[in-house]
Amino acid sequence: MNFQKSKYRKVHKPRCSRVLIEQKRVTPMYGVYALKVLLSCRITFKQLDSAKRTLKKVVKKNAFLWQMVFADQPVTSKPAEVRMGKGKGGFLHNVALVSSGTIVFEISGANLTEKLAKQAIQQAAGKLGVPSKFVRYTS
Repeated sequence: MNFQKSKYRKVHKPRCSRVLIEQKRVTPMYGVYALKVLLSCRITFKQLDSAKRTLKKVVKKNAFLWQMVFADQPVTSKPAEVRMGKGKGGFLHNVALVSSGTIVFEISGANLTEKLAKQAIQQAAGKLGVPSKFVRYTS
């Protein structure tokens, strides 16, 4: 008998657990200043992109920027007032599952002052909509 495998693969929705099994980036790896998230959450691609653009606008060409978290989990949704069943909903947006204490952005530069870095990171933190804080790396 000739049995062929089906090409259909079911894709499950990502579940956000209380304790994420990811390696936390607790200290900055590349930069001197960093933005650290204080709560576990789901950050959308739009939030990350908006925060990144804000950081670039404030520091301009004085600093290098590293993004440590990327929105790689797809989220699906069904339209409002649709009956149950009929399969999975369509693609809605991408999210990044971030655990508490994870560093999201890092910046450093020769001409970058701590005052300018703190100002840039505080403005970017406002775009994320998550409790976060400014971190300075001390070796």
